Amino acid sequence: MTFSTTLAVQNLRQIWPTLSVETLTSCADTCTTGVAVGPPSASVFCESRYNAIAGRWDYRLAEPANAGSYLSTILPSEPSLVLLVTDETRVDMERGSVFIVPLRILQQPMLFSYVLYRIQLAFPEDTTAPVNYISQCKAGYYGITGRRLEQRILEHQALMQHGSGYALHAAWRAAQPGPYSWTGMGVVAVTVAGTADRLAAIYDLEEAAVAEHTLSPKGLNVIPGGYAGIRMLHELGLTNKKKLGPEEREKILIEMERTGHAGPCAHYRRGHIRRLPGERETWVRACFVALNTLELDHALHA
Repeated sequence: MTFSTTLAVQNLRQIWPTLSVETLTSCADTCTTGVAVGPPSASVFCESRYNAIAGRWDYRLAEPANAGSYLSTILPSEPSLVLLVTDETRVDMERGSVFIVPLRILQQPMLFSYVLYRIQLAFPEDTTAPVNYISQCKAGYYGITGRRLEQRILEHQALMQHGSGYALHAAWRAAQPGPYSWTGMGVVAVTVAGTADRLAAIYDLEEAAVAEHTLSPKGLNVIPGGYAGIRMLHELGLTNKKKLGPEEREKILIEMERTGHAGPCAHYRRGHIRRLPGERETWVRACFVALNTLELDHALHA
């Protein structure tokens, strides 16, 4: 396939606008090289190193094995740019994180206003974390933003670190080194799953993605995506607004996580670790308790 560095830089700049043009060009050039030397169906793995002489971050091709074999379980089925976050990487995410951008998105000849992203946690085969926790983290979480993706992910990371947020952040916290007995911590992977120039279009993409992959208990989205999720918040009496932007919707979810309130009858149960006899632990998934199934069905099929 042919690969345009110019288009790649343009689209990468929308995702990571804090990086310099020189840095983005270096990343795009590495991607171009990887596309040229690899099979058409292969993803391009790269990592960055600081160039002290030039005063910038340069990218270089990396071996897929550098990301850990368990990362293959969450990689998209389409060719993608896979950026490994190392100690030297100019990204404020925690070390070991991975950013994934499908090559088709890097080659879109258009500007986009909204990004659909997916956050997942991948675990090594020898981890002793609870099986149901691993499967839910592997499915992950879909979200959307109209701001730069880099900023949005750092906001998620801050909620995780500060002990707030919602189901995604509770699961992410549990993957951090801490008081839990399991071994083999998770690697955070952020994938650019889609783009759109209108809020309605990105809501449609999110609704379909969440319904197929990440709606609890399968994954970490506790309400349906897009307009279906807004309808559910209406059904639960948590908002009376007909139009909700992504930021307004998040405030409702954070408040629901904080109070456990999910409507007149139902309540919301937080995702958490439960200790069992014999120094064992299990993962209790976030969910709605005593939720009338008609409320969810109506939200999904209205």
